[in-house]
Amino acid sequence: MHVDQELPPAAGPGNRKPSSNRMADDLTVAIRTYLFFGIPTKRQPVSLVRAVQYIRRKLPECELCDAELETLIARHAIAAGYMIHFDGGPPRPM
Repeated sequence: MHVDQELPPAAGPGNRKPSSNRMADDLTVAIRTYLFFGIPTKRQPVSLVRAVQYIRRKLPECELCDAELETLIARHAIAAGYMIHFDGGPPRPM
């Protein structure tokens, strides 16, 4: 490499595209909003199908597939103390 040429920035968490960082933040906010305002009590299980539908309406530009969204929603719900209703498609190997 020539001395005048710049090296590309190293890949890492700080060098993500701003749009992907913003999408991740928007997705987190949408999931938490659904959990805290869309579920009446923590005694009622979170329907993953309804949660995915909500996310798709709020963030139509989200590029995650339904399975990835379900996993992300389930992780947020479990961390917040909610029960999960896995009412999607057939079981998938993890």
